[in-house]
Amino acid sequence: MWQITPIETGMIEVTAVEAINRSGVHHHPEETLYVPNISYILENKMAELTVLVDPGLRKHVVTLNSRKIIQTEKHIRALEKIRSIEYSFVLLTHLHKNCAEGIMELSGKPTIYIQKKEMQYAVAPYEIERRYYGYEDQDTMQHTLHFVSAYHQFSFLSGSKQIAPGLICISLPGHTPGYQAVYVKGETKNYLIAGDLLFTSKNIDLKLPPSIRTDTAAAVLSIQKILNMNCVILPGHDASVFELTK
Repeated sequence: MWQITPIETGMIEVTAVEAINRSGVHHHPEETLYVPNISYILENKMAELTVLVDPGLRKHVVTLNSRKIIQTEKHIRALEKIRSIEYSFVLLTHLHKNCAEGIMELSGKPTIYIQKKEMQYAVAPYEIERRYYGYEDQDTMQHTLHFVSAYHQFSFLSGSKQIAPGLICISLPGHTPGYQAVYVKGETKNYLIAGDLLFTSKNIDLKLPPSIRTDTAAAVLSIQKILNMNCVILPGHDASVFELTK
């Protein structure tokens, strides 16, 4: 079956309320958090498949939507390793810049699986959501949008689908309209790469989505579906995933 290797590719500055949808002074929503940006390499040696989930940001990025990005030499080396591998295919949970922009730097031209609804939204998001998809960079003429640059590599899904034996993309809208998680069958446990829908382990404990979401009702329903699954849940930006996947 599949072996999961999470890789920290940087640290992102966020506020507590962005990570966990709890407002009010008693919850300190203004508290600054530094959370890991995480990519996953999945390997199935029997099937001779190597898969990348969410390639992350480009190398040498210092800001993201006016937030601070920390990329140490360790992170740069990790990104260079990720970029050097020839992947069987790539899975994107969604097209937000911090998770998907790295598709522009991948070796070769692997097929990239994404939900069709995610691309439909990304090309015309709500004004408040434009920055998450990289439009601020395009507006200042820094570079072409990542999902436009790699458009010819996309294979579009309409709902949940098994991509390979023991590897399923599960449609779970809420964080974005076309959000998907990745279900992975391991040798002794099954895992769900929940990504940004469950931003940290606290989101799992409190059953709360992050404040960044396009549909609250859909996000809550998707989280409930995840909690009903018999699997190890891997949150999007939480160092706990490195222990959970050992």
